[in-house]
Amino acid sequence: MADMNNDAATAATPASNTSKLSLVLLGVTIAFVAEHAALMGVYRPWKYGFPSVGGATAAAVAVQPEHAQPTPGEAKVASSVLKLESFLVNLADPGKHRYVKATCQVGFDDKEAGPRIGEDPALLSATRQLILEVLATRVSDQIVSAEGKEEIRKEIRDKLNLLPLKAKVVDVYLTDLLVQY
Repeated sequence: MADMNNDAATAATPASNTSKLSLVLLGVTIAFVAEHAALMGVYRPWKYGFPSVGGATAAAVAVQPEHAQPTPGEAKVASSVLKLESFLVNLADPGKHRYVKATCQVGFDDKEAGPRIGEDPALLSATRQLILEVLATRVSDQIVSAEGKEEIRKEIRDKLNLLPLKAKVVDVYLTDLLVQY
């Protein structure tokens, strides 16, 4: 009888250890995912608020509440973002037929600029045309390098600020780039 009770206790121990181990692993996994999301800037509601996305062709998203001001050492964050449809552009590689597929978003200092430009076909067309022209002058090597991407972003930003958009372009975000070789 004593052996039977001892066997029952031994049989219950591995199952309880397995469930405890599973719970510990689940907790560690959740903590890792949450920390990674916060480090990558995916989830920072305390800094930028909760943006909402709308519209199929061009959507504007408010990404910073009015009371949040950048610190002097911090780069200025856009108050609104104009999401553009993807671009498919032939590149200027001599003797080669290459193209780039790019997705861009334009950040403005004015909270109303993104939605306003997204709804105005003339301003939206001028914005897309300017970006197409900048991309079409590049060769594939310029697009795949980090320095080349930064130059493209700066050139697009500077040229967009020359358009009568009634808002300053703070930054250009290249969210997807695919170069066909």
